[in-house]
Amino acid sequence: MSLISIFCFLVCFFILLSCLRKDADIFSPGRIFGFIWSFSIGLTDMKFSRLQHEWPLFSWFVILLGVLSFLVGIFIIYSLNSNKKQFTVYQIRTLVRSQGISEQRLFAIIILLVFAYSFSFVIETIAFGGLPLFSAFPDRARSEFGLFGFHLFVSGMPAILILIAEYFLIVPEHRIQKTFLAILFVWIIGSYFFLLVRLNYITFLVIMFVIAYYTSRFIRFRNVLFAVGSIVALFAYLSSIREARYAEHFIYVISDMKFSETYASLAGPYMYIVMNLENFARVVEKLSQFTYGYYTFDFILALTGLKHSLANYFGLTDRIFLISSFNTYPFLLPYFRDFGFLGVVFCPMILGIVISSIYYWMKRTASLLPLVMYGCCLFVMFISFFVNVLTMLNFAFIFSLITVIHLFIIPKPSRITVQNLSRVKLQ
Repeated sequence: MSLISIFCFLVCFFILLSCLRKDADIFSPGRIFGFIWSFSIGLTDMKFSRLQHEWPLFSWFVILLGVLSFLVGIFIIYSLNSNKKQFTVYQIRTLVRSQGISEQRLFAIIILLVFAYSFSFVIETIAFGGLPLFSAFPDRARSEFGLFGFHLFVSGMPAILILIAEYFLIVPEHRIQKTFLAILFVWIIGSYFFLLVRLNYITFLVIMFVIAYYTSRFIRFRNVLFAVGSIVALFAYLSSIREARYAEHFIYVISDMKFSETYASLAGPYMYIVMNLENFARVVEKLSQFTYGYYTFDFILALTGLKHSLANYFGLTDRIFLISSFNTYPFLLPYFRDFGFLGVVFCPMILGIVISSIYYWMKRTASLLPLVMYGCCLFVMFISFFVNVLTMLNFAFIFSLITVIHLFIIPKPSRITVQNLSRVKLQ
């Protein structure tokens, strides 16, 4: 193990250790982003695959500069809020639930969104003559499935599931409505499975996990341990199936791993984490032309319909300098590809400032709106080693939809402050 890996894993350990402090917020932006990137860099530098290469100093410099720029943005807002009164996690849980929401509006919006999702789902299925799961070439069908406009409502699946879960967490009683919403929840989860898109499931799980953490006591150590144990047991069972072992062997072979095939099951998770950074390090080393905003503002170009026209006109290719079938990059790629060195300096810093500002807005007001917005921001950080979801139209739509709906269902801004907190009975 290299000194870089040892240092990164020590950073991860101390971040975890800091979570044991009384009133520590385990989902603070510095902890989440610091842990994700320390772990990713430490794992990558172990070089367990022959597809990996030794990074030149410039690649190291650009990657570390991007990570540090983001952390500097977080630190700037932390410094501005360090002397301001803030609610603890336990206080936020009680205050958010006590503020209430418009139950009738929330229920009506959920029904409307489910109808829009179902209608769009049927239209797309008819237009493409079937679903990707049943296609002769599922991977290609998955990427081609979707009609402009209609697919936004289908890909808005995480927003619908989040609203339904919020109804269960925040709205008391109403058993009939909750039973009906549970049926709709199962329909959305089940039908979307046929599209073979995994990222939106992760989007829902991460954002909902954050919301549940700040609104209930369900997210406790023993519950997390049970959930992680169940997931590990499920993967262990799947790995015991003969077809799964063939898949493990296939990934092990194409990844050209250095360790024994006895540990072939580790090849997939390892490669999905480290090859993103490897691909970006190669781009930094070889890129000589920049695109000046095309990839950073990809979602705007997609919304206006100019994205593919511009790509064809300028001969742009999304995935460049690849030497393997692993074709994803970390969140820094759009900024570096568009603006080079300056993009890596300023764009992550601005992003860190925005995310940290939303976090401390939530900590100062204990309001539902900044809470759900921060849930989306945390997902951006959680998946930042793998992809930049901020450039995706689907995620921009989900974030905008969640934000606008919460502006509509929250009766009025909270007037509770830390000074008059004693009037509220905390759980």
